[in-house]
Amino acid sequence: MLFNWGLILTGVLSLIFAIGLGHNLLFSRLGQLGMVSLILGSMAISAMGIFPRTIDLPHDLASIAFFVFVALALLLIGAAAVTASQMLWGLLSLTAGVLILVFQLVPWPWSGGAIPQLLSCLPWSLWTIVFGVMLLVKSSPVDV
Repeated sequence: MLFNWGLILTGVLSLIFAIGLGHNLLFSRLGQLGMVSLILGSMAISAMGIFPRTIDLPHDLASIAFFVFVALALLLIGAAAVTASQMLWGLLSLTAGVLILVFQLVPWPWSGGAIPQLLSCLPWSLWTIVFGVMLLVKSSPVDV
């Protein structure tokens, strides 16, 4: 129960973060599409908590949607940053997006999805921390 509430809260906080990121840093159409994808991913992680593992189909669909939308968001934001000559932020975002996809698509030797899901969330979490700090400091804004 506590874990599921954590997923719901993560989704709400991620939604707020995505909107703030979009209003402060993502000015291009590509960046805005990345923000929309991040919003959809935020809603999906909340849905994973609303529909726990015991409710198979809705939980599985929410899980798939989360990883697809978050990876897509990072790839779009990364592409927007690279086209805006913000190579550091672009490469960071692209790398995190690719890592999410790799961790989800690699055939792991153990059964169950918990470890690949954990590994997939780490790049997203680190990316969120870095961009969150950047939003707090905002001494040199990234116009993506």
